[in-house]
Amino acid sequence: MPAACWHIFYGRMREVKKGEGMKLAIIYPDQEGWTVDRFRESAEERGIEVQTIAVTDELIARQDVDRRVSEADAVLWKFADATLAGFLASYPIMKNKPFINTGVALMPSATDKFLQQQLLVRSSLREYALPTYRVYNREHTQSLIEDGEMSYPIVIKPAWGTNAQNVHIIASSDELKKVDTWHSQIAEPFISSTEEWRVFVIGGVVAGIMKKHRREGANPDTTIIGGGARNVAEEDGHLSGRLADIAERVASLFHLEYAGIDIVRERSTQKL
Repeated sequence: MPAACWHIFYGRMREVKKGEGMKLAIIYPDQEGWTVDRFRESAEERGIEVQTIAVTDELIARQDVDRRVSEADAVLWKFADATLAGFLASYPIMKNKPFINTGVALMPSATDKFLQQQLLVRSSLREYALPTYRVYNREHTQSLIEDGEMSYPIVIKPAWGTNAQNVHIIASSDELKKVDTWHSQIAEPFISSTEEWRVFVIGGVVAGIMKKHRREGANPDTTIIGGGARNVAEEDGHLSGRLADIAERVASLFHLEYAGIDIVRERSTQKL
């Protein structure tokens, strides 16, 4: 993480504590992952102790989450589902605790992919949004197709998820049978693309742009870029400017101080 981007962390944490020896807690209910590891390494170089706090129903019931949050000087919301984030934000233990990424804690649309698209389509960013529906079973999904609301191919995936897990590309009604869970699933158009970017925004400013390359030999009409992609820095200055503008506007819309914004380019239309 660029040194200049740490101003937001220092600023928030020094509201309650000055100097080194500060403790940052990262709320991260899933596996820690690459980005959390990088946060820890970069923070420790600056004298900030980082602890990750797993959030589960059992740990909440034991008040283990309360104890660990109380030991921190500030809390970074890396990820939480909408219901969980709203609950944690109401914790008395959180009172007067500096939050980083308050959009995740206070806005369900920052974590729910269905609500994300509903907010995007109602904003000045509507040209980049996708028609998205929450789907409850095969019959409901098929009815959206028959009513002309959607057309194959579509993507069915969890409304809350990461790392391209449990994502299904569905090209026909017969293929709907391969979806084996319908809890909090969404459906949206499948975008055939050979290019995807992850744009990192910190404190309202783009800190870096990573281009994802699809695995060699993978068919863009039947696979997503997601898992297994090869990542390189984007070197096209003009394109980087466009991507940065979109990502900064998205982060602002969702009140996110730290965010990774994913942008793809549709293969046939070249639309972002």
